[in-house]
Amino acid sequence: SVRIALEGQPHAVESFIQTLEGRLPPNASLGNVSLVESVPVSEAEKLEKFSILPSFLTGATSLVIPADLAICRDCLSEITNPSDRRYGYAFTTCVNCGPRYTIINSTPYDRERTTMSAFPMCENCSHEYWNPSDRRFHAETIACPKCGPQPSMEDSSGKIIKGDAIEKARIELSKGGIVAVRGIGGFLIAADAFNRDALTTLRQRKTRPHKPFAVMAPDIAVLKKYCIVTDEAERLLASPEAPIVILDIRPDSTAGNRELPLDLITPDAMTLGAMLPNSPLQKLLFEPLRQDSVPAFELLIMTSGNHGGEPICITNNEARRRLRPIADYLLVHDREINLRNDDSVCVIRRGILQVWRRARGYAPTPIRLPHRLKRNILAMGADMKNTITVAYEDSAVLSPHVGDLETPEALDSIENTLGNLIAFLKKPPQTIAVDLHPDMRSTKLGRQIAAQADIP
Repeated sequence: SVRIALEGQPHAVESFIQTLEGRLPPNASLGNVSLVESVPVSEAEKLEKFSILPSFLTGATSLVIPADLAICRDCLSEITNPSDRRYGYAFTTCVNCGPRYTIINSTPYDRERTTMSAFPMCENCSHEYWNPSDRRFHAETIACPKCGPQPSMEDSSGKIIKGDAIEKARIELSKGGIVAVRGIGGFLIAADAFNRDALTTLRQRKTRPHKPFAVMAPDIAVLKKYCIVTDEAERLLASPEAPIVILDIRPDSTAGNRELPLDLITPDAMTLGAMLPNSPLQKLLFEPLRQDSVPAFELLIMTSGNHGGEPICITNNEARRRLRPIADYLLVHDREINLRNDDSVCVIRRGILQVWRRARGYAPTPIRLPHRLKRNILAMGADMKNTITVAYEDSAVLSPHVGDLETPEALDSIENTLGNLIAFLKKPPQTIAVDLHPDMRSTKLGRQIAAQADIP
């Protein structure tokens, strides 16, 4: 929650409150506004300037964990502008975009309680951060090439590849290499979508003979060459949530310079799971900057960085251990991911949005309930496509997609997810909801937690 101290004539204060909701920043939302108190102010008590004070917690709080947001147009403009100080910088963000949930260590959400606390701001970033007229005013993920995270490139033996990491990754992708890329909520595995040999090798290494691969395009115009993109789908692809959107493939999808090997990308259907870059690093993989001689990519495969049945990798060491049998190279960075968050998957049916996998961009934004609950509930979900939920008062907070609970890594992931969600929301469960199937791992874990806490 936010407390605002307003000072002015009664009609001006009332006008501010009335117009506030219509003048919010692009990705902000307002649950409700209530007046705490209204008192006359003497000359001596008047405020001198606008300021944001450090966060504090009172007894009654209703915390919301912010969701991760895709790169905004302003930041996109900066990383492609040679005269900007963030030109080519893979971790450019502002208040309107960037990681949030995935980098939180504890709540409330402030820089010192995120993994960005490891990067002290330089003088320029500090000036932007404290300047109320700057769009990076209190942007907790603010960074630049001088003071922020940095990417690096490794081969499968762990040897660091010297030179510009993103340029080296582009070179290897152009030669048919398979590169594991550390994203906002975990690793993705990238390959040139037009390289049949690379896709055949990727399917063999992932032991994934039939399930479709998602593709990423640099912009909407490229996707329209290969897919039918309705106005609704275009808005969804370019939204701050930036999910994977299931699109119908155009009958004339060979409109590009090379034929797209659909039999290797989506063997069982004439649809394509497509998305746009959701981070600066992903955008920079597509187009050459500076002295880069590799031509721009049209489409890259971007599939989850895991083996079947396992959660996606989030740490560099985890990727080195689990992804080396799959990837030829690792494009890593030193901004730690505290919580994994897979790509969301959506489809539009008859003009209506369906969220098939609710994760990055959507989770853990709360869903408002039509009635208030009498106690806090932890719902454990099922064994397949698992998602857990913490419900309290009039809110249900769904975790990001956890996945199938068939491996030790997946069970570790669900325990980590529920532990963090409860701790962040400060809503310990008073009842645990489990599936009636006695052999589900989620049911067993839920019963175990209930017994330990002595709750139903």
